Amino acid sequence: MKICIDARFFGNENGGLGRYTMQLLDELAKLGTKNTYYVLLRKKYFESESFPANFQKVLCEIPHYSLKEQLVLPSLIYSLKVDLVHFPHFNAPILYFGKRVVTIHDLLMHKGVGKKATTLPTWKYLIKRLGYRFVFDMAVNSANQIIVPSNYVLNELARKYPKSKQKSKVIYEGVTSLLVTKSAKVKGKILYVGNAYPHKNVESLLDSVSILLKEGARVSLTLVVPKDNFVGRLESKVKSIGLGASVRIKSFLTDQQLSQEYMSAEVFAYPSFSEGFGLQGLEALASKCLFCCSDIGIFREIYGDTAVYFDPSSPKSIAESILRSLNLSTKEKSAIFSEFERIKKKYDWGEMAKKTIKVYESSLGI
Repeated sequence: MKICIDARFFGNENGGLGRYTMQLLDELAKLGTKNTYYVLLRKKYFESESFPANFQKVLCEIPHYSLKEQLVLPSLIYSLKVDLVHFPHFNAPILYFGKRVVTIHDLLMHKGVGKKATTLPTWKYLIKRLGYRFVFDMAVNSANQIIVPSNYVLNELARKYPKSKQKSKVIYEGVTSLLVTKSAKVKGKILYVGNAYPHKNVESLLDSVSILLKEGARVSLTLVVPKDNFVGRLESKVKSIGLGASVRIKSFLTDQQLSQEYMSAEVFAYPSFSEGFGLQGLEALASKCLFCCSDIGIFREIYGDTAVYFDPSSPKSIAESILRSLNLSTKEKSAIFSEFERIKKKYDWGEMAKKTIKVYESSLGI
């Protein structure tokens, strides 16, 4: 098979999409030379990354969600004369009519929370949202096969697009093998890794830390977030509620630096209102960092009894969950990590890649 993979999201700066793309390519490279892969990369990674001989890098300096993506990208893909294209996000160009696999990670924008996650004027946002729905609808309806990361997303997608279920496949994501470094746990250190978009609810996490500090708890919070307009809001919030001495904000960490953050933290807090999977919890638990998260369906599906749950709409509930985690006995912590060792077998990037190839084959009638 000649497969094109749109890897423009490659890189840690692209969050979960970046991790998914990086791990997919890494694992596909380990599965032999039976297939030929054409990998679309932005200039930064086109120049820095190397792949096996059956991988051909293709420079594709085309921004995501742009008019150029819709008008120019199809011609580039057609010129490669591939059998199939894998778009690891919904933003497949509507003018490409060849066989394709699309990964749908979530339906966040369908839920109406998107208008909170924009710095655009209202009229521009509304135009952007109409464009999003049109591209998303086309991606789902025209895909030969759809990959989703969880049963939760599978069911959400089927409710909006009933015909999608018969061509959708749940493929769990994996526990990332970061460059693990030895680092002693910092007493009371809370960690958050992810975007600063409003649905991530990081401001409520800041409020919960404020509550803990006022109650005399010795805690600190490290936020690892991409540098964007939303981070500025968090920085303003940190100052306004007087958390400057207790909160550190970091961006663009290497895997080794990120590993150090996980290894030194006692608790990873994830107050998101909506997710499609939630990779960071796996990374945290693999680093012996307790996982506190929102009591929502997706986290219940993926994490089961390995997480300590809270009401994400209540900073007090978040604070109580964090404090409860920090006060767990050695025996209780050991039980959680033992349970994680049992369930993590379901979350393997290598298996994800093998199942993804099966989806490619199915799409081509092989």
